Amino acid sequence: MSSSDTASAGAATPRREKIVILGGGLAALSTAFELTSQPNWQQRYEITMHTLGWRLGGKCASSRGPNERIEEHGIHLFMGSYFNAMRQLKSLYDELGRKPEAPLSSFETAFHPVQRVMLWEWCRGALRRWPLHVPANNRSPACGEVKPRIPYANPLMRVVAQVFKAVQTPLWWISQPFNATRRLFLTFDFAMTLVRGLAADDLLRRGLDVVDEENWSDWLKRHGAHPATVSSPIALNTINIAYQYPDGDASVAPTISATSFLRWNLQSLAFNGAFIYAFGAGSGETFVAPFYEVLKRRGVRFEFFNKVTNLRLDASGQRIAAIDIDIQAELKDPARGYDPLIEVDGLPGWPLQPHYDQLVQGDALARGDYNLESWWTPWQPVAKRTLEVGRDFDRVVFAISLGAVPHICSELMAAKESWRNMVKAMPTVLTQAAQLWFKKSSEEMGGAVRSSNPYNSLLTATYYTPINGVADLSHLLKWEKWPVDQQPKSVWYFCGMMSEHRPQPAFTDHDYPQRMQDRVRYQVVQYLEACTGPLLPKATSDAYLPPGDPVSLDFSLLVDPRDATNTPIELRTGEMRIDSQFLRANIDPTERYVTSPPGSGKHRLKAWDSGFDNLVVAGDWIYTGVNFGCAEGTITSGLLASHAISGFPRREDIINFPPEAWPKS
Repeated sequence: MSSSDTASAGAATPRREKIVILGGGLAALSTAFELTSQPNWQQRYEITMHTLGWRLGGKCASSRGPNERIEEHGIHLFMGSYFNAMRQLKSLYDELGRKPEAPLSSFETAFHPVQRVMLWEWCRGALRRWPLHVPANNRSPACGEVKPRIPYANPLMRVVAQVFKAVQTPLWWISQPFNATRRLFLTFDFAMTLVRGLAADDLLRRGLDVVDEENWSDWLKRHGAHPATVSSPIALNTINIAYQYPDGDASVAPTISATSFLRWNLQSLAFNGAFIYAFGAGSGETFVAPFYEVLKRRGVRFEFFNKVTNLRLDASGQRIAAIDIDIQAELKDPARGYDPLIEVDGLPGWPLQPHYDQLVQGDALARGDYNLESWWTPWQPVAKRTLEVGRDFDRVVFAISLGAVPHICSELMAAKESWRNMVKAMPTVLTQAAQLWFKKSSEEMGGAVRSSNPYNSLLTATYYTPINGVADLSHLLKWEKWPVDQQPKSVWYFCGMMSEHRPQPAFTDHDYPQRMQDRVRYQVVQYLEACTGPLLPKATSDAYLPPGDPVSLDFSLLVDPRDATNTPIELRTGEMRIDSQFLRANIDPTERYVTSPPGSGKHRLKAWDSGFDNLVVAGDWIYTGVNFGCAEGTITSGLLASHAISGFPRREDIINFPPEAWPKS
């Protein structure tokens, strides 16, 4: 045997680094996708994802309920300015490789352009419709280009902005008599304020982070925005889609860092393709299931029913030594693993409950109808597991939502002031959602925006609070399976904040979820009784069966499957019909929405700067450049986490991340 043969025989196969990803939302999925997009990644890494419950997606998780109806956490759409997200999803669909005749066979069939939105303007004592058409451009949303629509640095534009400020007051009064001129003034004044402010604060050179301590409205006022502009839907749309009200209370003034406000608006105006993209199906089918399919095919291991309860440090306090996990259910066939998906008309998605037939405790779980995603569930773990560094993992990606950090990372918070400051600086808020199925079409109820594009439906985030987000997503009905005599003609989604002025109870208070569900029911009924008229003027009893109430919803318009059963009539009359619809209280620590108040940006951890040697962080709560609760921020965090571990993707391939925020070395 030659010396070279001896060396080859004696050389040990390099040990693969064991990476555990904690969480099953977009941050976790994005991190795993980027890490496994590198050539020969299997020779470097062994990747396992641990998530509670039976499905993936986090706040974007969706499932199929009765009649295969799509049930979401809220209203989900993507922006044409989601540069990192859309490019990653294009790669995802390219690899997914579905047959052309299959449902959602390509990126283009999964994401559909929306060029019309509806703003609501408070004018002359009432909310009035403000239809807004945003022309598309010829760039693909996945192209990765960033081209601002407003030339902020153009000297001529800066002169125009200053001249406009000089004549602002008379122009405001001249614009008053007509909706078109008034709205043109508000839109142009907002744009010119951005131009003046960026120039005066020299933000294009210094970076937007220098105004992080300032509140959004103070920044606009400081740079000469008209008071009507600051209160207009042009400005408030950003606030409302991100629930930026302290404690989720819409009765108080909203607050958000001027940095986050500006980043969102400047990026939104640089959209590619259409301003907004609607999903071809539910969130779970459109991108969460494809993520799972591709990652599973690549070799990522998924551990469902794994609820992370604690991260423990080693003696030095600088390293994650162990991860405690509650096993919620055991698999009958551990070697095969859990098969989570279902198919509806050939489209993979997620069931409403776990596949009980695959679980040892399936019968008991089914009898009790336990919610394994609820932190207040009375169901107890069937086993406990501890992952140990060196044996089970080398590196940890913490991709669980910020609301869970105080419950899972108490040792980390005790050890690092940066973690304590982060949790304190970015409060999280509760949200609520409702989906209503109607016997009439949107057009018949007076809520349609006429268009040949079925995805150009009504969409707004500036309606009455707290449930200020409203979307007509009737194009999704084609995926649902209703009886012939109960076919809905439209489905509307509602979403908004839910105020919270007292601490949440202990997780042993098992009745808390039902109390909050009852609260959502009460608020939704109250909302429909007080706010339907302007939104759906032909869905009131006065319009449907006059004379009647011109403001309240005629609840008989709701499709109620119980009409075909022996359910007593008193349980399906009037507002009682709401009990057949889908209502959701997003109260769990992992569901709470992360806010971005003034001064919070500097407390956001960076993916590579957790303060612990073997811990990388991901989520919309870390520093992503966007610094805003959205899918773009969440998916960008996954790119950053992958870069922190492997150097991939390259810095220049992560779009819109501020250059000054990268590590100096």
